[in-house]
Amino acid sequence: MKMSIICAVILVLFAVSETNAERLKDHFVGLYSTFGDNSTTEVSIVSGPEIVAMNRGAAVGKQWIAESGKYQFKLTIEDATGVTIGDLVSRIEELPEPYIRACKEVSDDGEDGIALYVDIGGATAHGGKSYINMVAGAGSRVIAHEAGHTLEQVARESDPTILEQWAAAILSDNVSVSGYGDQNTWEDLAEFAQLYAVCLGAGSESLAELDSLSPARFDLWEAMLYDDNTNNCAYGASVARTIGDTNWDCKVNLVDFAALASNWLTNVSF
Repeated sequence: MKMSIICAVILVLFAVSETNAERLKDHFVGLYSTFGDNSTTEVSIVSGPEIVAMNRGAAVGKQWIAESGKYQFKLTIEDATGVTIGDLVSRIEELPEPYIRACKEVSDDGEDGIALYVDIGGATAHGGKSYINMVAGAGSRVIAHEAGHTLEQVARESDPTILEQWAAAILSDNVSVSGYGDQNTWEDLAEFAQLYAVCLGAGSESLAELDSLSPARFDLWEAMLYDDNTNNCAYGASVARTIGDTNWDCKVNLVDFAALASNWLTNVSF
């Protein structure tokens, strides 16, 4: 089944990249250089530093507890980077406020929160449900991308079909986000997460334009970003569930088709 999903996603991404000349990231490229300039996010240090052995390679570093709005989270810096806590806080403060939730999600017990390293195996950054690791020079736009990976994986815990839904959203929008995002579904999602952050920071007009150009991705990303339940349809005694509504959202659309296709012939004996 996993192989059929991967093949379907590759076909979707190939078709989208071939049918549209201008990618979304190119369309909004002028906004990237000013990302963070209008941010109102404020971060304060609650405690620290504490000397720690960081999760990646037991690197020696220092860890602080930070706070922004209703969220507390960890900031961890490998000593050898030479980066100050003030520098890292400045990068976090360039993020739109909703993205701070990703910092909180990677700050559970045993996790390092936003962690800066000298090297992470040649990459600029890695993001997942329990970590956002970056090299010393990575900025706020990188954090916004990795926040996409983090919040996608958090969402998948309650709804395992998130990536199938995203593949259907790509097909519905019929536009590429970026060349890097064309690699696979999860990178397309992370690139869109970064683009949404850029447009959110630029103001309501840019955000509305992004919504008009990529409405299916837009709605699904907002559900993940704002921690909404994507399966929130109120079926009950007075409202019968519609046949074909696989994710209980009161709609039968490409999202349901993707879920059907990914499970085609599952548990069938020959």
